[in-house]
Amino acid sequence: MDTPNLALRTSQLISSNLHFWWVAFLRCSKDYWWICQQKGQCLDTRLVKVWQDFGDVFQYSSLMHWWLERGSTLFDSPQVEMDFVEYLASGMLVLTRKDLVHPQKGKICIAIPLELDRKKMLAAVEAVFKIANIRGVHYDQDAKYQLIYTDPRTLRKLIPAYCTWALKLCVEQSLQGHAIHKWKSYEMGKQLNITPEHVTVGAA
Repeated sequence: MDTPNLALRTSQLISSNLHFWWVAFLRCSKDYWWICQQKGQCLDTRLVKVWQDFGDVFQYSSLMHWWLERGSTLFDSPQVEMDFVEYLASGMLVLTRKDLVHPQKGKICIAIPLELDRKKMLAAVEAVFKIANIRGVHYDQDAKYQLIYTDPRTLRKLIPAYCTWALKLCVEQSLQGHAIHKWKSYEMGKQLNITPEHVTVGAA
């Protein structure tokens, strides 16, 4: 069966996980911005492949809008499973991805014995449908794009790294007469307060 990834249904949750930063860093790519402007017309086949999957990430008003249209297809497993044994009538089975030749995205696959009483069958199907929407378990091992394990020490560097890259883009795109247009690594590091020598120490 297949149900949405319930962990990413709210904008608050999706903005606090690694999927958010995946797209955030993608938006920092000059090459990706360019291919979005070109509607995917590019000689770099690798870049074209990413564009075909992720689309124009600049056209969405929020990450949640992009996730609903494209993200769940890329980061959700095609097959989401749960043990329904205790909820099903005798003889009825929920088919898992191991039972199916191809994952059935957007569907709950149930094997129903023909001899099963109609009333019991309808009640069991309704119970399965309700429980799947509430308690379906998400597995991402079959997802097209997967997040690998990241050391917590590395995770702490995500935001400073993003801020640094975003500021670098601002400097590059600023007007020549603007004060920040001449900023180099020292000025940017001082502005972001990300290096030890730029940390202000209070008086003893």
